[in-house]
Amino acid sequence: MKNCLLVEILTEELPPNSLLYLQKSFSTSILEKLVNLKFIKEKNFKSYITPRRIAVQIFDVTTQSDEESQEIKLVPKELGFDDNNEPTVALKKKIEKLKLDYAKLTFIEKKIGGKIILTTNFKYPPKILTNEISSIIEDSLTSIKFIKDMNYQVGGENHKFIRPIRNILIILDKTNLNLKLFGLQTSAFTFGHRQQNFKKIFIDNAINYQQKMEENGRVIVDYEERKNKITQLLNSVSSEHKLTHFVSEKLLGDITSLCEWPMVYIAEFNNKFLNLPEECLILTMEIHQKYISTFDKEKKISNKFLIVSDNTNPKNKDRIIKGNQKVILPRLDDANFFYNKDLNADIESMNSKLEKVTYHNKIGSQHERVQRIVEISKLICSELSLPSEQITKAAQFCKFDLTSHMVGEFPELQGSIGGYLLRNKNYDENVYKAVQEHYHPKHADDELPSSINSQILALSDKLEILFIFFSIGIKPTGDKDPFGLRRAALGIIRICYEKQIEIDLDKFINILADKYKKFILVENLRHDLLIFFKDRIVYFLKSKNIRYDVIDSIMDTALRNLSVVKLKLDVINKFLTSDYKSSYLEMTKRIENIVKNKNIPDQIQFETLETDCEKNLYNSIPKVKENVLKEISNHNYFSIFSEILSVKEHVNFMFDNLLIISENKINTLNRLYLLNAVLQLSNYFFNSTKLIDENK
Repeated sequence: MKNCLLVEILTEELPPNSLLYLQKSFSTSILEKLVNLKFIKEKNFKSYITPRRIAVQIFDVTTQSDEESQEIKLVPKELGFDDNNEPTVALKKKIEKLKLDYAKLTFIEKKIGGKIILTTNFKYPPKILTNEISSIIEDSLTSIKFIKDMNYQVGGENHKFIRPIRNILIILDKTNLNLKLFGLQTSAFTFGHRQQNFKKIFIDNAINYQQKMEENGRVIVDYEERKNKITQLLNSVSSEHKLTHFVSEKLLGDITSLCEWPMVYIAEFNNKFLNLPEECLILTMEIHQKYISTFDKEKKISNKFLIVSDNTNPKNKDRIIKGNQKVILPRLDDANFFYNKDLNADIESMNSKLEKVTYHNKIGSQHERVQRIVEISKLICSELSLPSEQITKAAQFCKFDLTSHMVGEFPELQGSIGGYLLRNKNYDENVYKAVQEHYHPKHADDELPSSINSQILALSDKLEILFIFFSIGIKPTGDKDPFGLRRAALGIIRICYEKQIEIDLDKFINILADKYKKFILVENLRHDLLIFFKDRIVYFLKSKNIRYDVIDSIMDTALRNLSVVKLKLDVINKFLTSDYKSSYLEMTKRIENIVKNKNIPDQIQFETLETDCEKNLYNSIPKVKENVLKEISNHNYFSIFSEILSVKEHVNFMFDNLLIISENKINTLNRLYLLNAVLQLSNYFFNSTKLIDENK
């Protein structure tokens, strides 16, 4: 008979950032155990999580597993019985170790690996769910790994979990299994919302859990449903006040993890605080208080903010609003005090203080860091044939706000505050905008710097941090990246790719290695950085759902000019659906299979070529190469395929009529050289041999 099993663990308030991990870990573990013990065949389930409960509903559960038969190897035949046909000591010990009953065993001789082995078929009795479920649940909970568990007592017994467990609900359809876990007797009831309906909620049927909790307990146990409810309420309240709002996925997730029955209210702060930088207001509200900022019809931040509360009693509305307005006031007062103090400070003086601010004990001060950023920005400007005066000016002041009171109080505002302070002192817009935006993108979905000056300063800053930390042997390992080097690399890739900045990263790494030799404490710096960048490029392109073989085909040239990668990918996708594809891939892959791992000469003598076909191909290659490089420089990539296919007639003649690897060594070297030269024509654009022809 198939049943629905419901397990709910009610706890004290769980850490908000651990909820989804708990939900996944608990449900995954309990399902795997039920599958292994044959109580379920498929993982048909629904899991739930709130700030106070972890629950899982498992469908199609059988109360008794099927009887299983297993062949068990015992001992070699010659070691099994003595001359009197009595079991030997070795056989008895084996049977004892396996906890089998000798009298009930039937022995079978089986040839395994050239030897006759005594085996037996043992029938395991069916397992009963009610006998196993306690250990399944307990093991599933105790196997969840936390940074730190909380020790607590129940009835004088010591227990530990991420938070103390207060109630355990386990029912199978309509039946309370009446078990004991973590010092508690399991029940058929749980408790409702702590503020609104903290009473026993009896679950009459496991299948009705979600409905009962909403109707009787005022608890939305489904995380996604709760999240959608919050989104709807935010939209409704902001529209009602003719405002808009923006809530990041992270903030929405944090709020969802803090409530069981969300309600949304609107509050406000004094208009005088609107003189603060918008980023400061958003940071104060969202990061520190989990409030949602609102914006007027002109998209300017307003003095109203949205509160998501877990208190649903309408009588408490005014108290909640006033309480939250009171909480935010001192934070805004502090921000206002620090901002005004920074506005009155001398920027040159603030900048000079960087000499006493340590960047890293192996690297030097922030002032020295700034000098490197200035030098790198000049190199990039020279590479792009751009004037460097304004960018250099911005680079000189890109870190001065590290000495400001605002950054001391709100470290997340680095760069942003610098831009505001420079604007207040009437610096050129190109300068203060570049400083304001040079930390962007701060994450994968963040906006990119808007102007070319901002983009070059952002690239200079990110190249500096990557190069200098790799130079002293600090690079990301596993999930550890304390200096944000992965983020810096991804920022460089996105800026070059999306803003089409033509920088040869391979060349730049070499330039920086020569310029800053004194910092290099590791071997293989260039190799490590190139591999790191390639890994980040692959990660970036895979996130855009680009085929892995297509990514692989351009990786050899990607670092030389990321700005054209998007255009190249578009051309390759067009090529893959074109008439050229089959003929082109057939030729290049056949050539690659022949020349791979062969010693190819650097040059050959024309007079040693044996056939007219070889001579014609030899004469054709320089002109085709000239045309291919011309088309590449003009970014007319699709024209390359017809240019290279113009020599296919000669290549096919060689394949059909000549032995490439012949007894004549000179002929072999000549033909390998010619074929490799054709392959290199293709490699100027991409490595076509990496592509998979899906029609074959």
